[in-house]
Amino acid sequence: MGARHAGHQAAAAAGRLILPASPTGVRTAPGSFRDPQGQVFESGAQIFRALYAPLAPFPQTWSDTGPLADLVKAGKLWPATPLSPDAVPDDVRAAAPTAVGFLEHPRIATLSFPYEWPFELLKRAALLHLDLHRDLLKRDLTLSDGYAFNVQFVGPKPVFIDALAIEPHVEGRPWAGYAQFCESFLNPLLLASRGCENWQDSYRGRIRGIPTREVARQLGFWGAWRAGALIHVFVNSQVEARAAGPAGNSKTPKITRAGLDLMLASLERCIRKLELPATKAANWGGYEGDNSYSTAQRDRKHEVIAEFVARTRPGLVLDVGCNAGEYTEVALAAGAAAAVGLERDAPAVNRAVRRADGLSKPFLPLQGDITNPSPALGVELAERPALRDRLKPDAVLCLALIHHLVLSEGVPLDRVIRSIVSLAPTGIIEFVPRQDPMSQRIAGPADRLTHAYDLPTFLSILSQTALVTNQILLSDNGRVLIEYRREP
Repeated sequence: MGARHAGHQAAAAAGRLILPASPTGVRTAPGSFRDPQGQVFESGAQIFRALYAPLAPFPQTWSDTGPLADLVKAGKLWPATPLSPDAVPDDVRAAAPTAVGFLEHPRIATLSFPYEWPFELLKRAALLHLDLHRDLLKRDLTLSDGYAFNVQFVGPKPVFIDALAIEPHVEGRPWAGYAQFCESFLNPLLLASRGCENWQDSYRGRIRGIPTREVARQLGFWGAWRAGALIHVFVNSQVEARAAGPAGNSKTPKITRAGLDLMLASLERCIRKLELPATKAANWGGYEGDNSYSTAQRDRKHEVIAEFVARTRPGLVLDVGCNAGEYTEVALAAGAAAAVGLERDAPAVNRAVRRADGLSKPFLPLQGDITNPSPALGVELAERPALRDRLKPDAVLCLALIHHLVLSEGVPLDRVIRSIVSLAPTGIIEFVPRQDPMSQRIAGPADRLTHAYDLPTFLSILSQTALVTNQILLSDNGRVLIEYRREP
């Protein structure tokens, strides 16, 4: 479903990602048009999937006693409650008059896309996809495709969300999703494991994923062999090239259930062994232990953030420039219900994933750059909504970041402030002055021309956009935590 279902997954996983209300009052998922089996709607706080011609039996497949019940209980498959047409709201039934039935899904708070996942999360999603597929084969079921968009995250834990990708297994029929799985899971993981730092940019630029023939060219024969992916990359790319030739390839291969399981097991072994290069340089991956804070200043920063969160009680906190998630953890411990982190440094954000594993509340670390967030993509720019449209936090933390954006990235201070304040109605922004050692480290020579950057200018600009409610001096050299609240 992936490219086929990206839009309806958006609504099933996060009801905010929807088009304006239709004439019936129900709102529809942007990309549901791709799947003839069903379509997703939102009515009030509820998410419904209309079923037009499901290949798996309805409602037996999704019932509490059906073949998928234990997979839902194990957290591999997102819940789907079967409903008859007369059990859904009138506006939903009117929007899907030919539906033979409906599924109701709970919401996932934050929708994320594969090109925003750190290496560790993409790897987890791939392994879940394969594990679920092998479980389904034991139940005479299979997956119709292999897109990474079929998976979402609750904190750092992956879950499969596309109910209509599950269909009866037909003995001898090849897995149609094999090439899709390689493009959207295996290939980006292989590139990352071989030291390609822009694999996410390559992924983001394609709606299907990274082509196998491109990966084969980059890795070469021996690179694919060393990665344990010779068949899945190099040999598979040759097959694709022959199939795309002038005469095509009309012969359809057959594969037994046992053969398909062996293929899935081979992919699993390959992916499980993949790791980021140990020698990959980190810009800020060690920042928590290498910064200009004293222990007392660090403790004070913890106290300020904890007090702010305990007072405002945000449902979702967005930590922009979260590094390895130290202050995200503080926010969650102080009372935030959930958190999303955004960090562009690969070693740092993968460390944040490991930190998230040990927390009792959901923390989803995403890899990305706030100055270049994921845009809207796909048909009518609606199949994959922009990151900023998917993130609706109640509070934002922007700690030790704006000096990077102004002094290093060259973004004017007024644009930085407007961008951060637009993310959430309240938050804390840390101002790091020019004389701070970390600012001097990133600003370059003293005579380098940069945009205006000082505390009075910062406060003046922020006051034009929001109410400055608190200022806490952290260090003698002028680090300040500034709390803001947007005017209604």
